[in-house]
Amino acid sequence: MVSVGAVAVALSVVPSTAAVADAMQRPGTSSAVTQLHPNDLRSAAIADAVRRAGTMGQATVYPDAAAAQSADGRKDRRPHGPRGPQGPEGKQGKPGKPGRPGRPGPQGPQGAQGAQGAQGAQGAQGSQGTQGTQGTQGVQGAQGASGGAQGAQGAQGAQGAQGAQGTQGTQGTQGTQGTQGTQGTQGTQGAQGAQGAQGTIGSSYVNTNTGQRSVTVQCNAGDVATGGGALAESGNLIETYPIGGTTTTPPTGWQATTTANNPLNITAYVVCADVTP
Repeated sequence: MVSVGAVAVALSVVPSTAAVADAMQRPGTSSAVTQLHPNDLRSAAIADAVRRAGTMGQATVYPDAAAAQSADGRKDRRPHGPRGPQGPEGKQGKPGKPGRPGRPGPQGPQGAQGAQGAQGAQGAQGSQGTQGTQGTQGVQGAQGASGGAQGAQGAQGAQGAQGAQGTQGTQGTQGTQGTQGTQGTQGTQGAQGAQGAQGTIGSSYVNTNTGQRSVTVQCNAGDVATGGGALAESGNLIETYPIGGTTTTPPTGWQATTTANNPLNITAYVVCADVTP
């Protein structure tokens, strides 16, 4: 091995590990004094290289000025003794801090598609769904084609049996009295009748009856009416005429009516012939 020369460790300049190694391998250089300051050593590799160079006699290593002073503060000027044996190997230094994570590598190509998995077991049957809403009514269908031709008329059926007679209906209510008809026109005078037989002289009498609006009066039983009339206390007389009898028998009474409808406002009278034996 050649001696190490021109290896200088200044107070403010620290060479890199590669520069120290290069200086140690350079031939033809003279020995130099290397002054070490622990605070200036920035890497374990530089410190280890300098320490090995001093141990192997390739460089003279002095401690810094503070370490060279004696206990009383004066510099130690005594000559150095022979080099001592190499000390034991120091403890292993603490592990360095983890380096920064590397940049992510490029995305790898897509893998081949895996084989299709086996079919899973059939799931349990779901619960019945709720009933759907009522659908809208469909449009009216087109009218179908007309049927075949009309068949011939069937034969006359036999007459049914006589139905049973229905029950007698209830009698209807009494109808309201109709309005008075208009008086008929005067009839033509009849022909002169034959002279009757000579009658006997009989007696006559008058019967009266008073009422409201319309009243009637009758002769005694068996007698006949020979005349009559009415007297209205209020309103106007609208009718007065004989009643009873037929076209072949004489009348037996008299009737009269007024326009007013007050109580006891009209009196009718009849003249009767006493013909009863």
